[in-house]
Amino acid sequence: AVVSTQSTGCNGEFEQIWSWNFSEKGATLTCFDEVQYEVNFQQARNPSCRNLGSLPIDQLRFTNMAGFYYRAAPHEEAPANLEKTEPKTTPPVTTLTPIPPTTTTPFPAQLTRPTCNCWTRECGYCSNLDCAVKYDLTSSETGITVNSVLNRKDFNIIKLYNGAGKEIGYFRWNLKAMFLEGCIFCRSPRMPGILKGDYNDWNFNMKDGVIRISVGGEVRFERKLRRGCKRHYQDVQYFSFQRMDCDSTFVIDAAMEPGDLMDGTCNGQCEG
Repeated sequence: AVVSTQSTGCNGEFEQIWSWNFSEKGATLTCFDEVQYEVNFQQARNPSCRNLGSLPIDQLRFTNMAGFYYRAAPHEEAPANLEKTEPKTTPPVTTLTPIPPTTTTPFPAQLTRPTCNCWTRECGYCSNLDCAVKYDLTSSETGITVNSVLNRKDFNIIKLYNGAGKEIGYFRWNLKAMFLEGCIFCRSPRMPGILKGDYNDWNFNMKDGVIRISVGGEVRFERKLRRGCKRHYQDVQYFSFQRMDCDSTFVIDAAMEPGDLMDGTCNGQCEG
C-alpha cells in the first residue's frame, strides 16, 4: 500500500509517495523509492518483532489520516508490473480512494490507573479484595505492566492472592535485588539505560510457572519455578500493590477486574 500526502519535501514539490513493503525478513519504508527506514525482523531483540516475519498480513487499517489517499495493486498483479510514480510539479487529478474520517481508532490507547497502596486501614492492610485486581496471572500472556521509578533502596511490591482471595505471597524488586516470597532471592540483573529517577515500563509475568521481568518489551530476567514453588504459585487470581506512590501507574488489561477501591483516584488517596 502507498500513502500520498500534499506536501513539499522528499523530492516531491506537491506530493509525497510513501511505501511500506513487508517480507518474511523485514520491512522497508521508502519515499519516492528512496529507503527512509528498514528493519530486519530476525535481528530484533523483542520476541514480538521477531515473530512478525512469520505472521500473515491480510488487513490494513488507517487512523488519523482523513483526506489522505492510498494506492494498491490488484491482488493478482505482480509488483514488477507496477509503474513507477514520478514526482509531479502540479497537484495530480486522480480517482484515488479517499480514507474516510474516523471518530474512533481500532487501536485504543492503553488505559492506566495509579498503583493504589493497599497497606491502609481501609484496605485491611492488603486483605480487602476491593483494593485488589482480579486477574488470572498464571495463564496471562501479557502479565502486569507497571510504569514506575526504581532505585537501589525502595521496592516495587506486588501482592499475590489465590482464587479464594487468600494472600499467598508477593513479588518485590528494585535495581539491587528481586524477591518472590519463599522461592526467589537474587540480585537484579544489570540493566543499561535504566537510570535512577527515570520512569520505565516494567512487566511482571508468571505464565506457566516461569517468572519473567521485562523492561520496554525486552526480557531482562527469567526463572522457571520448580516443585513446591511451582505448586504454591500455580493459582494466582488477584494482585494488589503495596507501598507504591500515586505517580506510578499500571496498565489495565482487558481481562482485569479492578476492585471497587481501585478507581482513578484510589478512592481519594491520589486526588490532587
